[in-house]
Amino acid sequence: MKKFISKIFLICVIVIVVLLILFVLLPRDEAAPSYHFLDGRSPTVCKDVKTQGVDRFYAYSFKADFNDVCLKADAELIGAGFVVRTNIGKTLSGNEYSIRNYMQKNRYPHGPVWIVIQNNREYIGNPTSKRSAFVEKDGWVVVMITYWRNWRWPF
Repeated sequence: MKKFISKIFLICVIVIVVLLILFVLLPRDEAAPSYHFLDGRSPTVCKDVKTQGVDRFYAYSFKADFNDVCLKADAELIGAGFVVRTNIGKTLSGNEYSIRNYMQKNRYPHGPVWIVIQNNREYIGNPTSKRSAFVEKDGWVVVMITYWRNWRWPF
């Protein structure tokens, strides 16, 4: 009888430990990212994607000076371990616009973060569908933040 009770106790302990581990690993509902260079702005679109390796996506579209936003982002993100790359994009009409990419790979236990800042564009998105559009607009900045999945993936 003592062996039976000790086996039941051991099984209960194992189940409790597994449940605690799963509780720690399950994703928590996180609020929109609060980066200082965004000055407390609310996202234009928030999507809980959970497909193709992407976990969550946020898009901010606002009127601002691209260089000022990038200077603030550089000061905040480079110190936080992000790698920066700048390039130029072209619209269908042939106009050029600046793009600044920030990537942070190792955020244990979370996946990588990718932040893209685009100049002279406005993001118009529909939060309930996958359709969105970029519109050329002088003086506007688009900030897109993508959180990628990590090893916790089906959770």
